[in-house]
Amino acid sequence: MIRADRLAYDTPRDLASAKGHVRVSRDGAVYSGPELELRVQRFEGFFLQPEFEFVQLGAGGRADRIDFLGN
Repeated sequence: MIRADRLAYDTPRDLASAKGHVRVSRDGAVYSGPELELRVQRFEGFFLQPEFEFVQLGAGGRADRIDFLGN
């Protein structure tokens, strides 16, 4: 699930572009930050300046950028 202040989805390219208070929840992980670009079905793209939490592990952190490399 993707939530953001501004979210656009390009159906032919399967590309979600999100800006402002972006939050992504997937497979027990939660990512939040200011900007995301993601090919949704392949789960490929990037998240800028994210904070992340792996809920089941009770672990998390921050990064300048996270690259999602696919399913």
